[in-house]
Amino acid sequence: MGDSMKDSHAVVVGGSIAGLLAAAAAAKHLQRVTVLDRDPLPDEPVVRKGAPQGSQAHVLLPPGERKIEELLPGISDELIAAGCVRYNHTADIPTLGSWGWHPRMQLRETEALGFRRPLLEHVIRRRLRGQENVEIRQGTVAGLLADEAKENLVGVGLKGGEAVLGDLVIDAGGRGSKSSKWLRSLGFEAPELVEVRVHLGYATEFVEFAPGVLGDGTKGILMPARVTLPRGFAILPADNGVYTLVANGFSRHYPPRDREGVAEFLEGAPLPMFAELVRQARPVSDLTTYRMPGSMRRVWEGIESPPGRFCAIGDAVASLNPVYGQGVTMAAFGARHLDDALGADGATLDSAPGSFQRALAGDVDYAFAVSAGGDVRYPGAELENFAHPSPEEVEFLNGLEQLAPRDAAITQAIAEATFGMRPEALQDEAIAARVAARPRDEQPPVDPGDYSTEVLPEPSLTGPNERNSDD
Repeated sequence: MGDSMKDSHAVVVGGSIAGLLAAAAAAKHLQRVTVLDRDPLPDEPVVRKGAPQGSQAHVLLPPGERKIEELLPGISDELIAAGCVRYNHTADIPTLGSWGWHPRMQLRETEALGFRRPLLEHVIRRRLRGQENVEIRQGTVAGLLADEAKENLVGVGLKGGEAVLGDLVIDAGGRGSKSSKWLRSLGFEAPELVEVRVHLGYATEFVEFAPGVLGDGTKGILMPARVTLPRGFAILPADNGVYTLVANGFSRHYPPRDREGVAEFLEGAPLPMFAELVRQARPVSDLTTYRMPGSMRRVWEGIESPPGRFCAIGDAVASLNPVYGQGVTMAAFGARHLDDALGADGATLDSAPGSFQRALAGDVDYAFAVSAGGDVRYPGAELENFAHPSPEEVEFLNGLEQLAPRDAAITQAIAEATFGMRPEALQDEAIAARVAARPRDEQPPVDPGDYSTEVLPEPSLTGPNERNSDD
């Protein structure tokens, strides 16, 4: 074991996407990296027992893909070669909000990559297995190991008694991470827990469609759940000609566990087309369901005396409502922050973990605010250590929702803030003025009609917008 970076060994707990990307970052700076997972990690792109959400829908936001490409140059080309599909979300996926269909636009920030999670994991894992200083092995971690002074972690203990020693321990153990419990048992402080529970459920199936079923010029369809109808639906491109079909529900509106039940679950949607699409889909997998309480955040950077040579990444830091598609992207952001912290001038194994955790906190706070801030509007939402948005903030969100179907600039700003992870897009004075000027006595349409086949270029936030009847 060594004190210098070049002689050191990192132990990563968890072979999830976050764990694999953390290993890729650490391997650039440390002599050895060992990834431990309780599953025997497969050589093929198949769902793992330890990652049941692998059968559910996943999205990689554009900034996340860029971060992964920076860590593993050429990985995007490998994913495309493996069958992943490039598409533009705002142009190719008609979206029905509570006030109607959003305008379709070709936006740079919404270039997305369609995939099934096992395929993404497989391609990243294959790349890491080709690196001499990375070992990926099976091992169920049963606890953390600390030095005699109880200042630094020095590795992990496995079920069965084996100790895997390391100079840096990285927790990528996911939402169910036990690091808080293990640290308490060693005498360390555990992080504060922040939660917004909305009790959501998913039913997902991978499917194919006959030509023409989805309509000309479209590659999917999306109806997000809303407070007035806490049931959502999406069809998104996956890979190799397969689509992800998913129904979700909030406030314990859990989708059924069978295809016809899912179709009936959507009968109350504004248009019968959603239930009909379920019935026309040709399944290539079983329908699987998944339930979770909501968004959860561990405030690791807030620990007054954190354990030395330890850091957490991915869902071990924040497990976010999957409907917002931030999970894989936040894992990628975390890995790049880890890369920067380990590679900074003068960085040591004592200083880098704290620098990393603090740098990641800003991105996590924003992602959590997006998911939790939207979820708190649902009836029965349960908040722990999280402040409810002010009436003004709720009113602003409601105004964005109202204007999006007819104001392309609003739709663009929402897309840049969510897909592009750019909060400043919604802080523009022109956006605030549009929201403030909206009619307050307007009601959502009873019949939203059909979606437009017109695809607009990127609009200007400062110029007149012919789509906005309020200008």
